[in-house]
Amino acid sequence: MGLFSFLFGGSPKTPDYTQAAVAQGAANKETALAQSLLNNPNIIGPYGSQIYSGPEDGTGRGTVTQTLSPAEQAKLDATGRIEQGGLGILESNLPGIQAALSGPFGLQGAAKTDYDPRYAPTMGTPTNLSFAGAPGMPSADPRVLQQVEDAMYGQGAQYLDPQWKNTENDMRVRLANQ
Repeated sequence: MGLFSFLFGGSPKTPDYTQAAVAQGAANKETALAQSLLNNPNIIGPYGSQIYSGPEDGTGRGTVTQTLSPAEQAKLDATGRIEQGGLGILESNLPGIQAALSGPFGLQGAAKTDYDPRYAPTMGTPTNLSFAGAPGMPSADPRVLQQVEDAMYGQGAQYLDPQWKNTENDMRVRLANQ
């Protein structure tokens, strides 16, 4: 075919777009499989491993398998046993817990302990704590905060005042004797 017929008489053959699309699709699939393998490396570390197995023929999905090291697996198993045991304890004691939470708060019926007289009065366990003198939730107002502090101090001081008085009297006697 001469130059003249090419330029003036003949036209190039029309491309087969269907075949080109099929070829491009196959190339895209191969690229996706290669990217999948590149983007999912096998990881092996002190806590375990993560192994990727891609679809061999490109028809299925890849799989990532994670495996803990023996030490980490033992920790996970122990944690599961502890959680299960704790839940079992809570479940078996649920009626008692519900009863305790539904009643008033206080130390009534608490066992009396023997206090060391050097550190606490021998009046036993205080069971009548009350915040009746304290205002509502504290705010940024210094007057309100002072009222809360005073009420809390008053609650604690009623048990410490007798001890402080005895200590002061003992000190006065000791100093007078010297």
